[in-house]
Parts: sequence; structure tokens; C-alpha cells
Amino acid sequence: MTAPRPDYETLRTHLDTTQRLGRLLYASPHPAACDELIGALKAALRAAQGLYRPTATGCLTHPAGPVEPEPQPGDTRCLLCNGRRRGTRPREAR
Repeated sequence: MTAPRPDYETLRTHLDTTQRLGRLLYASPHPAACDELIGALKAALRAAQGLYRPTATGCLTHPAGPVEPEPQPGDTRCLLCNGRRRGTRPREAR
């Protein structure tokens, strides 16, 4: 299963819009133009937040991997990454 690709084009479009509106606001300050810039900045923020979608594992390498049922201190929720780390360090007794 492949994770959906982040939508960088949407972010770029929103950032271009904010840059254009910022220049217009600098040239001719107006309250309505300021509100429009704020709206464009919020849209850019939402697009940027959409680039990263948290997963159950919280792991960028294994976003759809198995979840660690009881992570130990220092471990993550990704069972695959934890298993790899455990192979290089001794497991503490419970």
C-alpha cells in the first residue's frame, strides 16, 4: 500500500498568492487587502499541515507498518523500527 503523495503544488500556489498579496499590501496598505492576505496565509498553513499526515506508527519509514502494542521507554510506536533497534541493544528485563 502506497501512502498518498503530499500536495506540494497546492502549497506552492498558496505561497505564490501570499507573496503577490504581500507585495500589493506593501504598495498600497488597505484593511481589505490585509484580510485577503490573512486568508491566503491560513490557506497556505492548511496546505503545509496537509503535507504530513500522522500515522498509527508515527514513522516516516514505515507509515503503514505494525504498531508496537506496548512500547518500552525510548521506543516508538513502530514495531519494525523498535525491532531493528532491539537487535543492536540488549532488551531490559520487565
